Amino acid sequence: AVALGAIQAAGASCPSLPPLKLRVRFDEAYPSSAPPSLAVRCCWMTDAQVEAVAAGLDAVAEAARGEPIVCAWLEWLRGEALSAVGLDSPGAALSLPEEAVASGAGRAARWPRDRRSVLATLRRHAAEVEEKEWAAALHRCGVCLDDHSSLDCLRLVRCKHTFCRLCLRGYWTAQMGAGLATGLLCPDPGCRLAAAPAEVKALLPAAEYEAYEKSILESSLAGMEDVTWCPRCEYPAEVETEADSGGGGGRLAFCARCSNAFCAECRLAWHGLAPCANLASRWRDADARGREALKQQYGPRLLEEVESAEWIRSHARPCPKCYIPTEKQGGCNHITCGTCRHEWCWLCHATYTKGHFRTGVCEQFSQDFFDEINLSREEFEHQYVVVDHW
Repeated sequence: AVALGAIQAAGASCPSLPPLKLRVRFDEAYPSSAPPSLAVRCCWMTDAQVEAVAAGLDAVAEAARGEPIVCAWLEWLRGEALSAVGLDSPGAALSLPEEAVASGAGRAARWPRDRRSVLATLRRHAAEVEEKEWAAALHRCGVCLDDHSSLDCLRLVRCKHTFCRLCLRGYWTAQMGAGLATGLLCPDPGCRLAAAPAEVKALLPAAEYEAYEKSILESSLAGMEDVTWCPRCEYPAEVETEADSGGGGGRLAFCARCSNAFCAECRLAWHGLAPCANLASRWRDADARGREALKQQYGPRLLEEVESAEWIRSHARPCPKCYIPTEKQGGCNHITCGTCRHEWCWLCHATYTKGHFRTGVCEQFSQDFFDEINLSREEFEHQYVVVDHW
């Protein structure tokens, strides 16, 4: 295999090309009376160009008849093959095959034959070369700003940013502690891409990775209308469709782990076509004695869920994109969803764009922010200058 230079392909530069393959078979007559038999294959040359390469090798063999020829062939391929097929000028362009090309036969032909396979081969080779160059280089971590070998670094596959393993592990552990397990991001300030699960598994301890997987699963199930959580064993349960539940309005849920059949709306044992107990509204309207009676009737665990749902209803707002409840604890009104990373305004629920607070009617800071820092709005504006007030 002989690797040649870089050329243009499909409108993009190819810094490195897959090797041209030369197969040699030595006959009994070699080298005294005949050269060895040869076959040439190349994915980025046309059939005519590959045949021209084979003809050039024949000419080299004819000029050195009776002498060993393989080393001379390799030197000719490295030094003169591109000029023999007209690809030696700067910016030379490759000719890709059409979608349907007849099967290649003979000693010299393009291989693979179809356009898609050729492009896939070029891209795969470019990625392999880039990976080898990355592995051999030193890399500056964007967090600690120290230089590290590739063995001590991890390059994120989605954005290609490189960080040392120690910093990346610490950053993701901090995100896990902040409840952002569903979106472990690249530490680069200008990058919003999430890490791949395999990258998280390579750095985090087993217990933290298990918590990460559980959080991802819960986030995925929360967006599925036909799945809910079993109130008995806290396992994902399937919600039957309206047709399958025999007119139950699509509320019947069945847990495959503990065989619990329950209502997906009120979370109680399945009550058929009878209306739900509507614990949430009963709990909301009850006084202290009424709530105690509900606890006695339905048990503390179920009532804890009702209380939790009521608290979320009054203190949180759904993300406009994934509808997961989001709680705001001080800070500005620019919200980034911890589940889907959607950016939105807490006041108007609109998708956040640059200039939203500067040109719109919404304020960047509400009264809860000033209560948090124990300053009035006037004192804050007098003492601080907000950078990037968008």
